[in-house]
Amino acid sequence: MLRRPISRYTKLNVATQLKVLFEELLRRFPDIHVSGPVRRMRSNFIYGLKEMPVAYTPGR
Repeated sequence: MLRRPISRYTKLNVATQLKVLFEELLRRFPDIHVSGPVRRMRSNFIYGLKEMPVAYTPGR
């Protein structure tokens, strides 16, 4: 399998998609909030979240 480095355009695309995802979540669930401890990934290569519990009021 040939591996290529991720281009800056791919990174921009991913960042844009995540921005839209979170904007939609906040629009649909305006009272969403973190309800517990956030666990981060332990990696030198990937900076991300492993677990982030949230709470919101359903059915609005």
